[in-house]
Amino acid sequence: MLGDYEVGVFEQKWEEMVGCFRVEDREWILDKYGKKNMWTIAHIRGKFFVGFRMTSRCEILHVVLKRYTEFVQHFQRCLSYIRYREDLANFKSSTGQPVMLTHFQQLERPATIIYTRQIFMLFRSMLHKASTLKVIYEKETSSCKIYQVSKFYKFNMI
Repeated sequence: MLGDYEVGVFEQKWEEMVGCFRVEDREWILDKYGKKNMWTIAHIRGKFFVGFRMTSRCEILHVVLKRYTEFVQHFQRCLSYIRYREDLANFKSSTGQPVMLTHFQQLERPATIIYTRQIFMLFRSMLHKASTLKVIYEKETSSCKIYQVSKFYKFNMI
């Protein structure tokens, strides 16, 4: 009977439960019902610890809470490390300018401002790969454009 009931409702539900299972005359049921005033202490955050002594309950709760506090501390360390790495990447991006390597400097130069240094290096390699392709087929539909590309080569060099 785990629930948050008023006293009258609890008494009614107790009688229904005991009658349903036909255990009205069992000694252990009468003993548990006799200790019902201690049950409020046995409910800790929705967990029912009836039958435990107060020290046992505290020890169990401390073990559970210790795991949660260790998790929160570890999570905080991870967040701090992620923030540190982000600050370091921003610092490296704000100091100095990378050398422009492709022939598309009008695309490359604004990318150095927008992206961090690490992401810019990925962008530049993709830009370089894209610059070696040529469009051989183009089709426009109502919602998009479809391009077919191939590697760029000269006819004399096969």
